[in-house]
Amino acid sequence: MKGKIPVILALLVSMASPAAAATAVTSTAQITVEEEGRLIDTTSSPVIMHNNQPYVSLQLLAQSLGYDVKWDAKNATYHLSVTNAKYPLILNESAQFVSVEPKYSILTSLDSSRLLGGINLDFVYIIEKDLPREPVLVVEMLNKDQTVLASSTKLLKKTQGTYKDFILGDSIRLPYSVQTDREQVTKLMADDYTYRIKIK
Repeated sequence: MKGKIPVILALLVSMASPAAAATAVTSTAQITVEEEGRLIDTTSSPVIMHNNQPYVSLQLLAQSLGYDVKWDAKNATYHLSVTNAKYPLILNESAQFVSVEPKYSILTSLDSSRLLGGINLDFVYIIEKDLPREPVLVVEMLNKDQTVLASSTKLLKKTQGTYKDFILGDSIRLPYSVQTDREQVTKLMADDYTYRIKIK
């Protein structure tokens, strides 16, 4: 999934104009930013207060949500794209993944007319300190266009330690003939589908 977001530089323009000279623009460490309960670290780019409105760095927010960010100065446009890591991970400091191994599940429908498939994951993760609640693991199955086709959730441990676990992904209808060799289907799935991990 790629997005093209035109940037409205109202804040920067107003700061540069003479009329804005009398308007206070301050950064503050008192404002925190959370994404569904997860605290986003803003120390590298503090929140700015302008006309009693908070302004947060788009680049900082996008990167914290797992996107690659590129700034096109010529067209005044931010380009956001999903990172192409080995196993894309929406960063969350509450749990650190040590390893993730995908396994492709293949089933035949009850009437034997089509193939169904999903992505299961075996993984190892670390909880570095006791947490107030169980982190929620979300695994999304995506196609080449980065469209989410299925998702599964699982609660992780909240106490400090290293854990080995697995999650079974939901199955979707596959666009392959039921006569296709299963080994070939696995290779096709590896080429046509990927997955993304979120921790909430």
